[in-house]
Amino acid sequence: MLDATAKLNFLREGVKRYPDARETVDYFQTSVLEAIFAAFEARSNWNHFEPRRTQGSLESGKFVGSPDRYIQAWIAGALPTSSAKAWLSLGLYWKPPRQPSLSVVAACHVSVDKGIAIPLADVPTRTERIRLGPLFRRSESRLFVDATEDFDPAEAFALLLEAADEALAVAAPDGGERISLNQ
Repeated sequence: MLDATAKLNFLREGVKRYPDARETVDYFQTSVLEAIFAAFEARSNWNHFEPRRTQGSLESGKFVGSPDRYIQAWIAGALPTSSAKAWLSLGLYWKPPRQPSLSVVAACHVSVDKGIAIPLADVPTRTERIRLGPLFRRSESRLFVDATEDFDPAEAFALLLEAADEALAVAAPDGGERISLNQ
């Protein structure tokens, strides 16, 4: 087993070499998913998303797309302004079509029943490292950070979850006009 520094270096190298490194794919995918679930578990001070737990564990799932496209996981929950079930997804995405200058991003988005994405608000207090925009469809709204040479998955995922929670404060659960819960 790798120590924390070696694992971080492995993840950084994997971000660059993942599509061509088939012999390490399973370990890399597992390491990325572990980092995502660790970020979900570490976040305890949600303001605008209420994670659901089943038998003490987060209600969650994971999905790995074609080997050179994405690794993501999600947690189920609800928005305080709505009783509808919501899913907060977090993952790594390679070569997002709507951001052609970026080769790899860590990103976050929220959706409700039937896969309807909730438009996340552009909150002025968000850190400059995190951007808001589309990755795959022109109409989508995702928070994302470029996976640069000094990419730290744990840090990036924690920042994305914090930014998503803030952005949900002014997002409409039905995908309609954005509302403010802090008025």
